[in-house]
Parts: sequence; C-alpha cells; structure tokens
Amino acid sequence: KIVKALLRHLPENVEVIVDHDAKGTLTAGTAGDSGMVLIAGTGSIAYTFPAQGTAPSRIGGWGYLLGDEGSGYDIGRKAIATVMKAYDGRSASTKLTALLLSHFDQKDEGELIPLIYGEKDVRGYVASAAPLVFEAAEQQDKVAKRILREARADLFSLVEQGYHDLPENAAKVLVLNGGLFQNTQFKLALKKMLKRSFSHLKIIEPSVSSEAGAYMAALQRKQIRLTNSIVTRIRETENGREGTC
Repeated sequence: KIVKALLRHLPENVEVIVDHDAKGTLTAGTAGDSGMVLIAGTGSIAYTFPAQGTAPSRIGGWGYLLGDEGSGYDIGRKAIATVMKAYDGRSASTKLTALLLSHFDQKDEGELIPLIYGEKDVRGYVASAAPLVFEAAEQQDKVAKRILREARADLFSLVEQGYHDLPENAAKVLVLNGGLFQNTQFKLALKKMLKRSFSHLKIIEPSVSSEAGAYMAALQRKQIRLTNSIVTRIRETENGREGTC
C-alpha cells in the first residue's frame, strides 16, 4: 500500500522498474559489468548476471525454512541447537552456552525454548546470535569454529554453482556483500577457499551502497555509459563530498 501510494504521485512519463536488490549490489561493485553477487546477512543468496539485459540466474535464498544456508540465521540456529544438545548431554560443552544466556538474558538453557518460539520475528531474533559464534571462535571454541566452517562451505557451494552458470564470455567477478563479511577473518577464510578452487575469479566489494548501485543500473538502462568519472562522482556524492549526479 505504501509503495502504491508513492507511485501515484510520480509523473506519468516516469518509468518504474522493480528488480531484486542483488542487481544494485552487483552494479555497485562492477559498475555495470557482468558477474556474480553473493549476499550473506540474515539470509543468503547468490545471483549471476551473464550480461547487460539478460535474465539473472538465482542460487539459494529460499528462506529460513527451505534455504539460507551459511547465513546469519543459519549460524545462529546451529549455535542455539548445539547449546541445547549440550544441555541434554548429547554434545560437548561450548562457550556458546554462557554467551547465549547472557545475550538473551536468561538464567538457564531451558528458558531459551519458550523465548525463541514465542518471538514474532524469529528469523531476526535467531540471527542476532551469529556474532556470538564469531566471538566464541576467536576464543578457540571448537563448536563455534565448526559452525563457521560449515557456513563457509555452504556459501562456497552457492558461488560454485553460480560460477558454473556463468557463460565463458562473462566476467568472472564476484561481489561480496552482507553483514557476515564485516567479520574480516570469516571473509578472508572464504575468499581463500574460493581462490583455491577458482583462480580466475576476481573477488571485490562494493565501493558504494546498493541504493547507489540501483541508480547506476538505472543510468545504464538509459544507455548512459558508466565512465570512471561518473562512478567517482556518485561515490563522492554518497560519501558527502562535493559533486552532483
């Protein structure tokens, strides 16, 4: 309803294109060239864009019930599940237990069950536990390190399929984006895995936001070539420096 209300105020000659935000993320990284984007935040998904004007291929991103492997939600869910197994005596003890109880402000593991199942935004709530896994891994917790290894393997599989989906003449470029990549160690470990298997894959991160990338994609749609000067002006404008687009 909100979007429809906004659109009613636009002039009649304005063209409105609805696209996946992955397109804006890719363009933010490649400035309009073909390639692939991997987004890993609360959820996870990969998209390939073989060439300008062609349909993308989608890998993963089927939601927290059917997919989102390697995402913040997936990491958080595994952390909570492992803590509950340790509570049962079915798994080794882990530093995640104390971290999770403190994070959710609970006295013992049994209180986590009604808390989690009673939460309306269970996806975001569970994903909020993901940073604790990074924290425990830095403390050399074996359980946390295993969960992160599994997450990297899942994200690797998304990129692997996307790499094979790209035609031979498409740029072998991967744009990384999402909250999980704010953890430098996790990001570098994944990049090392990818470079080991795909030596020709160029891995980059966006120099501007996805919103700015969407603006750049709109310029391309109007047959405006994204020169270095245009990209620089967009970057400077977004960063608050002088310059107009």
